[in-house]
Amino acid sequence: MSDSGCKCDSKNWGKSPAYDFDQRYAADLDAKAKGIPKIPKNFWTEATAAGVAKRRHEDLIEAQEAEEEIAELLGLGEIEERSKAYRKKVEERFNASVKELAAYQKKEAEKALDVQVGGQHYKNMVIQPVEFIQKNQLPYCEAAVIKYVCRHRGKNGKEDIAKAAHFLDLLLEIEYDQVPKKRYSDLDDYQGMAADTAVYPTLGHPIVYPALGLAGEAGEVAEKVKKMCRDDGLELTEERQQALKKELGDVLWYVSEVARQAGLSLSEVATENVRKLTERASKGTLNGSGDNR
Repeated sequence: MSDSGCKCDSKNWGKSPAYDFDQRYAADLDAKAKGIPKIPKNFWTEATAAGVAKRRHEDLIEAQEAEEEIAELLGLGEIEERSKAYRKKVEERFNASVKELAAYQKKEAEKALDVQVGGQHYKNMVIQPVEFIQKNQLPYCEAAVIKYVCRHRGKNGKEDIAKAAHFLDLLLEIEYDQVPKKRYSDLDDYQGMAADTAVYPTLGHPIVYPALGLAGEAGEVAEKVKKMCRDDGLELTEERQQALKKELGDVLWYVSEVARQAGLSLSEVATENVRKLTERASKGTLNGSGDNR
């Protein structure tokens, strides 16, 4: 006999009001136990780990309290046993969800693309070079070009661009049997190379020999133009163009050496020349005479 005043036994239990209540509660509890959702793939956009664990815990406590209240109200061992079974089911689902959540967290934390050893220059990119390279199955040289070009602003600047250019040269040589020619786009780099090949007598002062050589090579340039006028009818043939290229290269070498022996870099000389011409252009004196016009 329970405190509720309901006179029930095992024979007439199925006809009592408490039986209906028990069935409705059992159905509700079963739905609650089955309703614990799986962790979705996009879990981190829907909830936090702490929130999920708290919600599962609150569901479990609520189910336990309801079961104990009904068992006490009806005073029947059958309901208590049934409640224990449902509680166990809820606990099993809760524990499974926690394990699944832990596994999901571990998997998310171990993504290699989220880890970079040294710096952030790849992680900050919308598409990392390695993703693009792997998706397109690029060979080593192409992959290196992509890597260095993508990271130069965030890491080594001009050095990375030079590395990318080097791999392009390797690609030309390996894939197309074309040996790239060394290009000196920087005047001071060229001057350093020219100095490495400078072997001449001092003639009293180191500047004398290259200055005389400059005059001689300038004459060679004039000689090539003279022959263009005399032999080619003022037509600049490809052969004559190649000959001029060589002679102008000699002129540049001697200019570089004269500047070096005067304690000047080629970049200084070029910068001053551009400044002077720009100033004359602004004054309208490009066609005048005199060094200081």
